[in-house]
Amino acid sequence: PSSNTAIEYQVTTTTSTDENAETDHSVLLTLHGAEGSTRERNLDTPENDFLNGARDTFTFYDIDIGALECIQVKLDGTDGWKVAQIEVVMGKKQYATPSLEVFLDDEPEFRLDEKFCDLFVEDLGDNLNLVKNSPEVDASWKDSDTA
Repeated sequence: PSSNTAIEYQVTTTTSTDENAETDHSVLLTLHGAEGSTRERNLDTPENDFLNGARDTFTFYDIDIGALECIQVKLDGTDGWKVAQIEVVMGKKQYATPSLEVFLDDEPEFRLDEKFCDLFVEDLGDNLNLVKNSPEVDASWKDSDTA
């Protein structure tokens, strides 16, 4: 790693809306980057996590791993979980998997852990909390300008 400075990672998981997609078990996460990997993290909050259709957000600090290359998730238990998407915000970049709909389970036809390396990257710049104008607002402004 380029430095020993800890940076903030914000991970948001989306559980599938399919029947039996939720899990009561722990989900373990490791982020792999160009300059190293985070420690394996147990994604858990005091609330009930990973319910059907739920978006759960977890924040932790770890070494700067450089550009994110892969997101690895592992189910710690036997109650399967179907993950729809995972997003990671680190620094001024947001990384997201495409729609996954991957079921993690201990049954023979499934795997307990999966590594996702096909990621979309968006540079958030300084606009972390700014809401962009919708196209409808822009279009109506153009219409009134030409009248």
